[in-house]
Amino acid sequence: MVRHISASNAANIQTALDAADDEIVLGAGNFAIPDTLVQPFKISQVMRGVGAGNYTNPNHNHRGATTVLEWIPGTQIRPLLKLQGSYFALRDMMLMGPETGIHIVKPRPGIGSGKHRFDNIVVEGADIAWQIAEDAGSQNCDVCSWRDITVIQTDTAFKSLGHQAMQMQISALHCRRVNTVLDIRGGGCWYAD
Repeated sequence: MVRHISASNAANIQTALDAADDEIVLGAGNFAIPDTLVQPFKISQVMRGVGAGNYTNPNHNHRGATTVLEWIPGTQIRPLLKLQGSYFALRDMMLMGPETGIHIVKPRPGIGSGKHRFDNIVVEGADIAWQIAEDAGSQNCDVCSWRDITVIQTDTAFKSLGHQAMQMQISALHCRRVNTVLDIRGGGCWYAD
């Protein structure tokens, strides 16, 4: 099932994730996100917007159709999006907010998370744009790819804590005002071009 969600109905994003809709299409506009969006453990789901851009002001004369997921001011600092399943695709949108933009975690012992794909994503204002694994003991968060990614005004673009982050590939990464691009604290295999 394909579910279309407008910016005025941002609360429906979590409902669509929980319902395991195959594809979630977010329209143009700024989506106010009050709490972490959590992809439950499932296989294969797509969430896409209409475009990503560097112009977050809806009235900026250079801003075209853009989908922006943005924390509501005053919320607690947590990840904007937490992925627990596998084969999740996120494309054509901007994420804005503090702490971690996207957190890829292992849902429970013996079950891994991975094989995610991120295309045409802008992350701005996060402490960490992507965090892979909860801690150094985590494993099986692997085989992810990032293509045409922009990270702006962020402390760390990618932080990998697990010891089995295998076959991670980054293509066309653009960083502006980023202190650390890759913070790899556990074992793994990362490729960047």
